[in-house]
Amino acid sequence: MADGHAQQIERSLVPKFQEADALLRDGEYERAAALFEALVNDSPETYVFFERLLRAYENMKRYDEAIARIAERGEYAGNVSLMAEKGRLLYLDGQEQPALQMWEQTIEADPQNEQTYRTVYRAMTDVRHMTGAADVLEEGRERLGDADAFRFELANLYGVTGQHDRAAAEYVQVIASDERRLSFVRNRLSRLFEQDGALEAAIPVVEAAVEDEPLYQPFRELLGWLYLEGEHFEQALDAYRAIDRLEGSNGRQLLSFASAAIDGSAYAAALTAYQEVIDRYEDSGAALRAQLGLAATFEHWGDELSEMSAAPRASLEEQMQPDESENASEDQAEEMTAEHAYRRALKGYESFLDSEPGHQQEATVLERIGRLHLEVTRDFDAAEAAFRQLLEDHSQAEEAPRAAFNMGRVALKRGDLERARVFFSRVIDERRTGELVDEARYELALLHFYRGEFEASETLLSAVRSNTTSDVANDAIELRLLILDGQGPDSLHTALRTLATSQLLQRQHHHEAALSRLDTLLAQHASHSVAPAAWMARTESLQALGSVAEAVDQLLELPERFPRSTLADKALFRAASILEHQIGDEAAALDTYIQLIESFPGSVRVSDARERIRILRGRGIEQEA
Repeated sequence: MADGHAQQIERSLVPKFQEADALLRDGEYERAAALFEALVNDSPETYVFFERLLRAYENMKRYDEAIARIAERGEYAGNVSLMAEKGRLLYLDGQEQPALQMWEQTIEADPQNEQTYRTVYRAMTDVRHMTGAADVLEEGRERLGDADAFRFELANLYGVTGQHDRAAAEYVQVIASDERRLSFVRNRLSRLFEQDGALEAAIPVVEAAVEDEPLYQPFRELLGWLYLEGEHFEQALDAYRAIDRLEGSNGRQLLSFASAAIDGSAYAAALTAYQEVIDRYEDSGAALRAQLGLAATFEHWGDELSEMSAAPRASLEEQMQPDESENASEDQAEEMTAEHAYRRALKGYESFLDSEPGHQQEATVLERIGRLHLEVTRDFDAAEAAFRQLLEDHSQAEEAPRAAFNMGRVALKRGDLERARVFFSRVIDERRTGELVDEARYELALLHFYRGEFEASETLLSAVRSNTTSDVANDAIELRLLILDGQGPDSLHTALRTLATSQLLQRQHHHEAALSRLDTLLAQHASHSVAPAAWMARTESLQALGSVAEAVDQLLELPERFPRSTLADKALFRAASILEHQIGDEAAALDTYIQLIESFPGSVRVSDARERIRILRGRGIEQEA
């Protein structure tokens, strides 16, 4: 009967509670407090009413009333939660010493209960008293006699308070107790490493753990990961060598390291790891993967060096002389050039095909060989041979559509526009949707553009998806606007046709002929709407012919010469990129990125410019006076 009556009273209070709770959420603290006071008086045993009343008082900073309410509760004495809450309110009220005393009393109320320390810890961290919270947990660990207690809480507190070495030590002990927590610990440490100095503080701690227990593999794995995170690739390689031996993985760990090293642009270290796999596990599958890895590493290295080099890409064919050396090691890192790297990549891929005919990776290797010949050596016969073999022997491979697309690119560079059209159309017909189809549509549109068939080109460009993640969508929009704005004033659209012809010559690497036509266009149609595009195209040929400084000057001049052009922001970004990566004038590059942001705040290139500014300033580069 009594229980039924209590339940009936609680049900009758529900509407009042809902009203008060809504007021609390809406910030109507005075009105909410009045209602909760009445609810507590009507049903003092209902803790949720009491808890909400305390929250209302706290939001109004009426801490003394909240503290008095706690003291009035019948179960207050010895209640760890209420005592810890009283300490928290005292601290918020500025009564730091009484708060600390209150928390001490809370602990003494039940010192052998682990939950007591957690309750006080939560109250203290809630008011950001982090060092005190750490002291409480350390005391709890000692009084409970449990060295493993509160590891994650302490690790977090040590991290927050800048004691990064102590945080790392706690995580090391977590792994020591349970090797299955390695991934979890990595995730926690990754967050810790967002703080300056945390990574470098953690490494000696884990090094010491490895020294104490050299055969415990999880410590080795954690140390190898730390070295990679800190880009200490030589030490990381040593760590992964040890892991490979401990695990008996027959090179798998070294392959994993090499992949991570490539991601970090540590190509020499990656080459060393791959070569060790080949030398140690000569007849294994890992050795075959390492052979491909070697070639891919050289290719990636060549791409990076090509971007950084002042040597124009157009000259690579002449510079691709026979490679005198048989091996590239860490000792050659300073001597490596893009041409040398590309030579080694091609040699590696071709050697793989010779030694492993019919291998499951053959299609991938053929695609890479073809692409290198197409884009680097410009040996179009070799490129076409690789792509043709891929299409004939691996017609169902995922690389086949890209090979057909590249056959179209080869035909275009040779001047066979009709054959190029056939291959691009084949990709569209067979694939129907996807990024590659959009690229093929764009290339078909370019073919029509080069021929002066502007209406057909514009129709194809309108079919390119605007939401594609590749650059082709922006390129299609840019070309479409050029066609729409650039026709006339004569019926033959002479200026636009001249620009189209010059751009085809550029695609085919006939840059001197392209420059001649562009100069004629700019002389005869200086005020035409295509003039900015002609000016931009001119800088591309200048750069390809080695006149890099002149190209930069003209890019910087474009916004002034054509202030209304939609290419102005693009010109500044290109100029900054050349200054940074090719000329090596990082201060001037920084100034140009800043000029882009200030002059064109709505540009799609602003985010990329901000990232480059952040990187340059991180290297200590400052604006020029």
